[in-house]
Amino acid sequence: MRWRKTTIAALAAALLAAVSACAPSGAGPVDGPPTKRDAAGASDADGAPATGTPVRILDWDAVESLVKESAGKVVVLDVWSTYCSPCMRELPRLVALRESLGDAVRCLTVSVDYIGAANRPPESYRDNVQRFLDRIQARLVNILCSTPDDIVFEKLGIASIPCVVVYDRSGKIRKTFHNDASEYGEDGFTYARHVEPLVRDLVAEP
Repeated sequence: MRWRKTTIAALAAALLAAVSACAPSGAGPVDGPPTKRDAAGASDADGAPATGTPVRILDWDAVESLVKESAGKVVVLDVWSTYCSPCMRELPRLVALRESLGDAVRCLTVSVDYIGAANRPPESYRDNVQRFLDRIQARLVNILCSTPDDIVFEKLGIASIPCVVVYDRSGKIRKTFHNDASEYGEDGFTYARHVEPLVRDLVAEP
């Protein structure tokens, strides 16, 4: 669960999302699903050294600029972290979605592992993030955000991750998926049941 310095009401909402939300920022990586390299599952972020999946270090303003530059395509932006087990469980589904829809959709992964600590710059998280992306073969637009995680959360208006933002071809946000208020129950939202149907509908729009 991701804690914020907010009112009691916001704190209660965060508590309701405890099962499906991520660990507190600053925590180490958590165990992911059983090790697989296909889109059906993914391992934890520890293990073999990172290899070749490109990971760019950009601030949040640059991330938003990438979304704007993608006008004309449906965009799926997945905000995740190696300390978030539900994120790691679902992220391979984004890889599968991109493989299924091809150039009709642009998929971005945005790691918010960086918490803003002066002694741990964004670069120090790159290998761990890249290692996991290698394992799920995430040939997407992969970003390690250099804006501290709490600021990203504030800009998105969320209290916890996983979070997936879906934009239509005009660049308008059509849905921000999160489970801060337990809208999707204890298990949270999934790509198969919630995100993918919306994306396919948007792709099919004339």
